[in-house]
Amino acid sequence: SKILLDNLIRNAFQHTHEGEVTIYQRGNLVRISNREIDSNTMLSEELGFGLGLDLSRKLAERFKWAYRNERSKNGHDAEIEFR
Repeated sequence: SKILLDNLIRNAFQHTHEGEVTIYQRGNLVRISNREIDSNTMLSEELGFGLGLDLSRKLAERFKWAYRNERSKNGHDAEIEFR
């Protein structure tokens, strides 16, 4: 779980140049969101962000954790529920 969380948090900060990263935790649920002020900046960084998210998805599948990742208008929302 530490590797997956480290990866999601690191990716969120690496791909947020001017904006904010929010980390929410309640029980076994963790949500990491990043919002970019300038959506053009986010689009130029999409490829690198996707590689880290793919690794996170594979780790979640391996350990049978519920994992969701959605792109929003100016960022990403990743959510993991440890079971």
